[in-house]
Amino acid sequence: MTDSPLDLSALTDVIPGPTPEVRERLTARLQTLIESEQQGRVEPRGRWQQVSWTHRAVVIAVAAAIVVVFFVPLPHVSLFHSLVAPAKVTPTNTPIVASARVTPIEVTGAGGYLWMLGTYPCSTGTCSVIMRSSDSGKSFVRTGTLPAADYRIEFANREDGYAFGSGGPLNESRLYWTGDGGKTWRFALAGFRYSPPQVVVITDGRAYVLLSTNCSAKGACKSVQLASSLVTSDTWTTRRVPLTVSEAELQFGWTAFGSNVWLLLTSVSNAHLLVSHDGGRTFSKLTPGGYLGALGCNLTATSSSTLWGFCATGNGGYAIRSTDGGRSFVSVRTPGGLSNYVLIYPTSDSEAIFYPDSGDMWLTRDGGRHFTSPLRIPHSSEYNCEVAFTSAKTWLVLGFSGYRPNIPYLMWRTTNAGRSWQTVNAPRVPTTSSTVKPTGVVTGVVQACEGVAVPAGEILRMKVKVSLYSGSKRVASETVVWGTKYRFSVSPGTYRVTGWWGSKGVTVRAGRAVTDNFWNACV
Repeated sequence: MTDSPLDLSALTDVIPGPTPEVRERLTARLQTLIESEQQGRVEPRGRWQQVSWTHRAVVIAVAAAIVVVFFVPLPHVSLFHSLVAPAKVTPTNTPIVASARVTPIEVTGAGGYLWMLGTYPCSTGTCSVIMRSSDSGKSFVRTGTLPAADYRIEFANREDGYAFGSGGPLNESRLYWTGDGGKTWRFALAGFRYSPPQVVVITDGRAYVLLSTNCSAKGACKSVQLASSLVTSDTWTTRRVPLTVSEAELQFGWTAFGSNVWLLLTSVSNAHLLVSHDGGRTFSKLTPGGYLGALGCNLTATSSSTLWGFCATGNGGYAIRSTDGGRSFVSVRTPGGLSNYVLIYPTSDSEAIFYPDSGDMWLTRDGGRHFTSPLRIPHSSEYNCEVAFTSAKTWLVLGFSGYRPNIPYLMWRTTNAGRSWQTVNAPRVPTTSSTVKPTGVVTGVVQACEGVAVPAGEILRMKVKVSLYSGSKRVASETVVWGTKYRFSVSPGTYRVTGWWGSKGVTVRAGRAVTDNFWNACV
């Protein structure tokens, strides 16, 4: 059978091509090729020759279309582009997804996890964020936010924790509880004794808080109660602590370990200790041996028998340690020279980190007889540091802004009890906004004079609360250490900066920084 001439004109509309003119040229070219083939030599029929010319034409047309689409540089040929290019989106309808660097404020550890409280710039100015690390500080993930501005955190495990702070019209201290890592918070208690670092003591699955009761308008309280709850719930039991009215008004150190609770009351000439072995149901009073003359002492327990502490005198201070449950204390040489404020972070009965205010870190592994410096902090006088533990060997150190403006934070971690260290970068959080709003900055340094009444030993580390108001609405708030810098990033407008010194009006312009320093404001 002889193939008859094939007319491809009917296929013009189905051959792929960008325009009718291009498709017509392809059809004509294919018709010429086919007619030339039909007039040539007749070869033995293979698999290709056995196929009808109609099928051959379709195959040739498809092949030609592929050549045109992908290789022929015809103007405005956009089939390939339309296949791979993303769809056009109107910018005004698409959120802008970016990330913001977190500025760490506080770190803590519990149950094999590290927790970080920080702030980051957001569309409303400055937002708080709570982050958790499950890999010894290599990385952090966002878990929640604070229930109120300017609060601190303490966690018991992966999900259960507390946020606490003071504020409001009466500057009342408030405690919140979370059971989901900070996603949601429930108000728990008000009126507790806010005297960092001892606010919430967590031990053996329970949380303990001291509540001041029968308080006057000036803040003088006549009695103290001990409140406790399982960390997995928000059900609190309160019991009165056997203190006199004058004792209840004093600053005193306290701690707990298991069912043991200690309260250490000191004066310049004497000291006595209240001890409970049943979770605060009953207390006994004893006079501990050793020198404990001080304006106030803090305590931390690492077992039912070992207590660590630091006592402030107003003219320097000294560390103390007990190995018999508080019956007697011995003084521990404070490394790094004389200091009126030393933070002690015990990791065991014999091992502890000593951090003198704005100094280097020191480590003892033998109960305070000898010290080494496990971490040299550059420009240590410009930093304040905090230490968090996930275990006896895994630590995270945060160095935050000190006395020099615009100083960056520092973070290190160790997984071998301080024998080697790695730096830690600031985590980032995703931020989404439909528009980018212009912002300005209000910043300054706050310093109090020594005439301010603060708890014993707190002069050099006194924390000052700075707030920013727009009319009657508080838009930002931050608590900074005496002599350090506050910073608010807000939308342009007129604001009022307030604190214990009073208030100042400021005008914020986009892309500009307004500086208001509060130096010796009480003189």
